[in-house]
Amino acid sequence: MYQIKTGRASAAWRLITAASRMLLDVGYHRLPNNLTDDGLRKKRMLFWWMYAMDKGLAFTFGRTPTIHHYDVTTPRPTFPDDFVGIPK
Repeated sequence: MYQIKTGRASAAWRLITAASRMLLDVGYHRLPNNLTDDGLRKKRMLFWWMYAMDKGLAFTFGRTPTIHHYDVTTPRPTFPDDFVGIPK
């Protein structure tokens, strides 16, 4: 019989919250809109991935998200400019 471990959900929430705080501390929520710089593109993609994970877990657990929408000025990824390997 399979047992559900409740500690894993709590650990996932702690890890995502810690990673979201780190992104806020280094300023990924306020990146400039520079499509030519590959480093900024990767940072922007990382930020939006973590933003989605933070929001999803916050809604799932009924908690307040770490990254608030009113604090974000980083532009959302655009298709196909931010996705390498996709033909235009």
